[in-house]
Amino acid sequence: MSDFKNAAERLPISYTDGSGEGRNAGRATKGAALGYLGKAQLFTGDFASAETTFKQVIDLGVYSLMDDYLDNFTDSNENNAESLFEVQFNREVGGVDLSWWAEPVTGWGNFS
Repeated sequence: MSDFKNAAERLPISYTDGSGEGRNAGRATKGAALGYLGKAQLFTGDFASAETTFKQVIDLGVYSLMDDYLDNFTDSNENNAESLFEVQFNREVGGVDLSWWAEPVTGWGNFS
């Protein structure tokens, strides 16, 4: 939790390209760090601290709920207003190979 607190103090609220698209899409922000901190506080039963932390996320004024909940599960709505943190996978660079026998495959883990 100390790492999340440290990150939340140092990370920006957003990046200069604004919407989270482009080359900064997927980079951690203050909201991402606070979101993970709040989740850790919930899992450890520190509900009062979690409430305070999640209120900090809301007060950033960057995030909001999508009008349609299903928009959170479509490719066309990646990195939407409800998203605190998303890993940016790109099928063009590979990374879709699966090895069911725990053998390393060359494309596994590739992402942008």
